[in-house]
Amino acid sequence: MTPRRMLLALSLALICGFPAAAQALPAAEHARLEEVIRIGYRQYETAASESPGARENFDHVRRMLDAIASSRAELARRGINADVARAGVLFSDLGKNPANLSSLARELFPTEFADTKTRGQAMFRAFLLHEIPGRRLFAKAAREAGLSPSTIARVEAANVGHNGPAAQGSWWRGAWDGMVRSLPRANFSGPHGALARQYVGQSYPQVQGLEGALHTALDRRDQGTRDGSLKIMAERMGRGETLREAFRASFGLTKGANQAMTQLQFDELRRRFPAIFEIDIVQQAERAVRDTARFANHVQFNRTGSRARVYHADGRVVEVRSFNGLKRELAQIERPSAQRVRATTRGPASVKTLATRTVPQLLAEARRRGLRPRAPYRKAALIKAISGRPVAEVNRVLRARPKHAGMLGALRGQLRQSARRGVARR
Repeated sequence: MTPRRMLLALSLALICGFPAAAQALPAAEHARLEEVIRIGYRQYETAASESPGARENFDHVRRMLDAIASSRAELARRGINADVARAGVLFSDLGKNPANLSSLARELFPTEFADTKTRGQAMFRAFLLHEIPGRRLFAKAAREAGLSPSTIARVEAANVGHNGPAAQGSWWRGAWDGMVRSLPRANFSGPHGALARQYVGQSYPQVQGLEGALHTALDRRDQGTRDGSLKIMAERMGRGETLREAFRASFGLTKGANQAMTQLQFDELRRRFPAIFEIDIVQQAERAVRDTARFANHVQFNRTGSRARVYHADGRVVEVRSFNGLKRELAQIERPSAQRVRATTRGPASVKTLATRTVPQLLAEARRRGLRPRAPYRKAALIKAISGRPVAEVNRVLRARPKHAGMLGALRGQLRQSARRGVARR
């Protein structure tokens, strides 16, 4: 290789490696950041010892931290500093802990908070603004630890906007625009005032940078999978919704359900940061949200929505009347089925018996059992769905039957019924 070509190759290698290398922190700065991270962690530990809600919040944060820890090498290759992302995650949800939430609501919305009739609304506004207390606590810890302005800016970028993207049609966009953006801009003067002025009366901020995009994707995963969906369900029941209303809003892919709106946010995040979706933990996050929608296949409610039956894959049917009961049963369904499990719980249906029926009869039976078959309606697919038997077995039985046997059997049955009616008339 000529010296010129060697120089060109070296230049290309440096250019290709630059994004990852540029994310590394000097050793002393890394040590300072670790001290700040420990401060954030202690904040969660203290709160979790005092409140069940704070414990749930801490669990949520730890799941994101575990995902980052499991992918350090891949993140570094893609130019993402795992420790900057960890710090962004740790200081993002401290504002959800009850003491911080109440303090923020009392400071920013004192009139609403003072009136018991509107206190819930003040707390909800504070919940939407929960980034603020964590940002203030981080700024204080960062100053005391001596973090550089550039590192502070990177951690801030890994935090701000993590509940977005505020995609059109998502729950977060609707709640934010109705409760925060619609407020007039105010000159808040309390401890959180300067930060509050960056949010109130304005659109929700956009995600910034790769660490922020990663944090947002992991937060969407926890929002859209079982534990996060149950957390949302508990919050909705706390606002007066029935078991059925809260469940249907928290699980499923129907329009307006949690997983469907989470997918809108994934789609918007992909549009702005497509490279993030090449990372294994982000791909897993999106798949996990889609899979979680299938929990809806295991639950059926009574007419009032106050009781639910949970259908397990092993055939057990358990009736529950409370959120905790439903949570306990769903925890036993590790891999939700793509088909409605209750379809196989109305008594056995043999493939040979089903093979004698026509497609319209099979379609009616499938619907009676709670299945939702999709067109085009094929006999083998309908029998497989109703019986739960492998497609190879279904096809073997169908091949063994004479052609048009099902139709001829149905016609003979209709003739017999007509004859009986004729005898009855005489």
